[in-house]
Amino acid sequence: MIKKFLAVTFLAALFVVAAGMVSLAIITNKLAKELRDLPANLAVASAPNAFLDREGGYLKSSTRSISVRLEDLPPHIPNAFLASEDASFYSHHGISPKGMARAAINSLRGRQQGGSTITQQVARNLFLTLARTKQRKAKEIILALRMEQRYAKDQILEAYLNSISFGVGVKGIGGASRHFFDKDAEELSIAETATLAGILPRPADWNPLQHPLKADARKKIVLGRMLKCGFISEAQFQTAWIAPIATKPSQEITHATDHFVAMTTEQLPPEVAAASGQQITTTLDMRYQWQLIDVIHEGMAQTDKQLGLKPYNTKLPNAEKDNYPQAAVVVVNPRNGELLAMAGSRELSYGFEFNRTIQPQQPGSTAKIFTYTNGVMRGSLPNSLFCDQPVTVKLSVGDPWSPSNYGDEYHGRITMAGALQKSLNTVAIKIELADTTCADTLNATGNPGPAEIVELARQFGIRSPWPAYPSVAIGAPDATLVEIAFAYAVLASGGVYHQPKLIMAINGRPVKANGASQAISEQEAYIITSMFRNVLQPGGTAWTFYDRAGTGYFPAAGKTGTTNDSRDCWFVLFTPEIVVAVWVGYDDNRPLTKGTGSGSAMPIAAAFIKRVAKYLTKPDFPMPEGVELKKIDSITGEFREDGNMEAAFPIAANEN
Repeated sequence: MIKKFLAVTFLAALFVVAAGMVSLAIITNKLAKELRDLPANLAVASAPNAFLDREGGYLKSSTRSISVRLEDLPPHIPNAFLASEDASFYSHHGISPKGMARAAINSLRGRQQGGSTITQQVARNLFLTLARTKQRKAKEIILALRMEQRYAKDQILEAYLNSISFGVGVKGIGGASRHFFDKDAEELSIAETATLAGILPRPADWNPLQHPLKADARKKIVLGRMLKCGFISEAQFQTAWIAPIATKPSQEITHATDHFVAMTTEQLPPEVAAASGQQITTTLDMRYQWQLIDVIHEGMAQTDKQLGLKPYNTKLPNAEKDNYPQAAVVVVNPRNGELLAMAGSRELSYGFEFNRTIQPQQPGSTAKIFTYTNGVMRGSLPNSLFCDQPVTVKLSVGDPWSPSNYGDEYHGRITMAGALQKSLNTVAIKIELADTTCADTLNATGNPGPAEIVELARQFGIRSPWPAYPSVAIGAPDATLVEIAFAYAVLASGGVYHQPKLIMAINGRPVKANGASQAISEQEAYIITSMFRNVLQPGGTAWTFYDRAGTGYFPAAGKTGTTNDSRDCWFVLFTPEIVVAVWVGYDDNRPLTKGTGSGSAMPIAAAFIKRVAKYLTKPDFPMPEGVELKKIDSITGEFREDGNMEAAFPIAANEN
């Protein structure tokens, strides 16, 4: 009986295995037929992509794709990449079962580790899209096996060195050596080569221009592997180990549109990014772009003076430039999410390799857009009263927290709109926790407010990780300047969040918008916007904006932001047709003495508007049905014809 059972079990298992093998063969055969024939040689096309502004004007070519020949390179260059990526390259037949198994195990453990050989990476770079799918992986394996039969190992390795991506639009070892060290690939030292090989798994995180310490750690890992493989001697290892990462950015990148082009490159469809010779028409408006560096220089003059610094000059020694704060500006069309202009530094040469528009910083009070929006969605109105006073917040974990207002000034009972105009932190906390009392101790444990604000921020496009802590109400978690700009665009567009769009057309074919969603209602957006308009009026934190812009009044709203010790200074201006977001601060996060959002960041936005006002139509914010504008007393909240503040209300709200 047992023998019969075992026999049946064996036959059943054999049938399952056979069926699986047949199915695998059928699937493999189907995928193989979908693949195009391999070319006669593996020469990597080096024709760069061409980037154009929205009017068709030439911006630049995609960077630094310089083909090299393997025979011209010193041995340590290919050896560094072999040691780092595929030490058994010359002995395997295109795939590494051991590497694939190790990658699969790490994937199950929640760790990301590549299992692809160099041959597989060439197959992916040259013949496949970058979409991560099981089918693509299967095709990659099939192509790798085919390539090993068709091409010599040196041909494959040369194609690899010319096709690998180092981020920011840099392709191939030739382009990378020029971009990071301003030299030909043949001149790279062992330490420099190990640095480049080390950043490959995560070039955005280990870029030596932006993250030298991380890049140095990666360099040392590669050097260890090179020594283990016998590619370098102990003496060479020791010399390269202590060699500093002496990056020297290529002079080719000092161009006013490089930050924009690099960001556009990241948004390209995979098949276009992997190709070459493409013509990409961007959303960049050169009428705005050319103004940015000049207005940063103009707007930062007072900040430099407050810091006791002499007037900024691009000819100053770099060591002196470190004493000057940096700045970044983003300009957005809120109607469709088009990014119109961008500057990630205050000049085109020194510090330009670092794009501060996409670096997370504490947004300070500019994050109150989420706090006040959530308050309105909960039912609060511009004339709802809150108590501005010192408070202590009990937390679920840790010591109580005592937030304070800027300058430790408090106003007692004040309206929601009045508190926003003056950017009162304690009222923001009370709005978050839905507390309308004058209690000086608040309990945040179990309160849904912080989590609601975090979720609302996500609907407004914030992708930086935000914990649901009470301090989220006043901008403690980090966000990028781009994220904050597009969040304010939600209010300017009547509650619609548009995903950032940087590409208008590829090879003349229009590119659809990246997507839009109704984050809040038109009525809510208009009510909240009406409060932000008062920030630019007398009594508001940005009340000098119109005088600085020299334009006279036009419909606009805005918000200042200043973090603790003035480490980050922000200002966002928005109208129905444009959003201008500005950040000012030091790269090393040191305090910006006497710096504020209104004194350091707002003047840059004002200088920009002054220069581009002739291109703006300056429309009013369209009023949706169901709301009306009413005058109120900003302290008592009473509706009064002679009230000192105007705000929007649901038409049903006829009484205080």
